[in-house]
Amino acid sequence: MKRQNKNGALRGTVSYQLYIITRLVVNNLTVDIRAIA
Repeated sequence: MKRQNKNGALRGTVSYQLYIITRLVVNNLTVDIRAIA
């Protein structure tokens, strides 16, 4: 059970990091579009 919890926590952190990265990329894209427009 401990192993499953560890894997779940690791998976959660990875998906959370990916979510933050995608958010940052989307924000940067919107800023670039606004600057161009």
